[in-house]
Amino acid sequence: MVSVSVPQSRPGFEQKEMSPVSTSPQILRQFANDVVKEAFRQRAAGNNTRFEDLRRGFASKPSASDATSSAQLEHLLVALTQQISLMDAGSIALVKTIVAMNWLGRSDSFVQVYTRFLGSLVSSHAEYSTLIIRMLVQHLALVHQSIGRLPNHRIVDRDQIYSRVHAAMCSVLDLVPFARENLVPIIVSEFPHKSEKVLAQTTYVENVLQITRYVPSIEGAILGVIIDKIISIDVEIQVDLEDLESEEGEDVTDGADLGNDEDVSGSEDHNVGEEYDDDEIVMEDVEAPSMTVQVINENIRKLDSVITILMEHLNRTFRDLPVFPARSSPNTRFAIAETTFESLLRALDHTILKTYQSKYTQFILFWAAQTHRDFTDQFLGVILERALDHSRPSTHRMIAASYIGSFTARASTLDRAIVRTLTTMLAGWVNGFLDAKEGDQSNARDAVKKYGVFYAMIQALFYIFCFRWRELVGVKDSDSNEPLSAGVSWLPGLQRTIERAIYHRTINPLKYCNSTIITQFAKVSHHLDFVFCGTIIESNKRTSQHGVGEIDSYFPFDPYELRRSRHYIDGVYSQWQPLTSDEGEEFEDDSDVES
Repeated sequence: MVSVSVPQSRPGFEQKEMSPVSTSPQILRQFANDVVKEAFRQRAAGNNTRFEDLRRGFASKPSASDATSSAQLEHLLVALTQQISLMDAGSIALVKTIVAMNWLGRSDSFVQVYTRFLGSLVSSHAEYSTLIIRMLVQHLALVHQSIGRLPNHRIVDRDQIYSRVHAAMCSVLDLVPFARENLVPIIVSEFPHKSEKVLAQTTYVENVLQITRYVPSIEGAILGVIIDKIISIDVEIQVDLEDLESEEGEDVTDGADLGNDEDVSGSEDHNVGEEYDDDEIVMEDVEAPSMTVQVINENIRKLDSVITILMEHLNRTFRDLPVFPARSSPNTRFAIAETTFESLLRALDHTILKTYQSKYTQFILFWAAQTHRDFTDQFLGVILERALDHSRPSTHRMIAASYIGSFTARASTLDRAIVRTLTTMLAGWVNGFLDAKEGDQSNARDAVKKYGVFYAMIQALFYIFCFRWRELVGVKDSDSNEPLSAGVSWLPGLQRTIERAIYHRTINPLKYCNSTIITQFAKVSHHLDFVFCGTIIESNKRTSQHGVGEIDSYFPFDPYELRRSRHYIDGVYSQWQPLTSDEGEEFEDDSDVES
């Protein structure tokens, strides 16, 4: 307990204990003012004893028998705020102690006084801004419940703790705008490692997204950081699944049934990141899951939960946007949404399009791009430009081509005109490539390496045709359930382009594209009397050379199987629609056009 006394005529204090029970608030305030003034006066004279006594008062544990009371500490903070100009670099030990104390589990009045102290301190002494911002950010992580359970204080739950942190953060940043300069680097450095539990991940993500509501200027950077974290977990899952399949067989599915449809509000007693029961994880013939399976399942829960929180945040921005937005002000809802979408496009360009093994991260863009026609056009513009840019690595161009094919096939909001325009652009590129190879009699050795971008482009065409042939028929709104008339017209030039490509002896895309896609394209194409591929496919089988392989195929928008977040995707996602053959047999289901 801090010991203070009435100042004497001579320097120094006559020790007299101060009790909040027996002393009025007015006397407490006066004593606190005297203690602080005397501590600074003696420090200036070279005696740090009183200053150290003051520091120890803030350092005492709330559970200690001699702990300084919250009432005393509150009055001392008020007194320190009044002397804030004196708290220079020589006060660093006291400042660090105050910053490290438990302030979140105390009364509302204490929290208000503490918050004012922080704001005044940073306003007067910029050198303390990083220390204070870091402390606040650290308290946005998963805090222990004991923080809100101090002796002789009412219980403060996690929701209220985080509310207090955000209020303090908002106040400090409003008073000292330059403190925002350090905010993003600190948020990045304090981000939970991907190995931490689901609740730790979701709590932090939810809280840093909350910051963007009162500091919107950092939203782009925060979205980029979160997407980087998501894709890291996503890729780890896919790598672990591949290893597991090779070692143990298919013991786990990355589309596991991840719990029930609980609310994802993130509250203390009902959080999206809370643990799931073991029997809620879909396993195949596994009585006792291996450690690898448990790790994969834990990562699936993390991925699904974090994506859910991010999608909820984005949905507040993107929902119910006007079809014809007013662009007169940068503060309109659409202008704000446009800025957010541009941030997502940067993440797509800088991270997602350069990552081959992610399965779910890209669906954030898949969904967001379909919330408005302008966003659809921007998204398609980016992936088309990346696929056609000769200055980029071939692998990046091939991934971009896969995005074009997969998005065009799967995005349910794309109308007939967009599908036909995209198909025309791809066909035009294929024709241009074939024109350049006219008369090329070189052998097909290393064809995949030499012509990888071409194979990715033509494969995107095959894939689009399998899913979107109805839009490519010249007759508007053709119905696959009715027989197509002989000599039906198709998108101008499409038939000729496909025939040119598949009959090219050297390039031979039916040999080097994904065999599952080729098989399905051949079936659909033959059924519709579009082109006949059977002879070439059989010839390729007979003449196949040892070591000749397909291009690495990647379909970024294969069916989405994360349960919590999939409701965002279901409404804008086109499932495979089998068409019925003349003999009454149905073609294979969705799995036959995935790879």
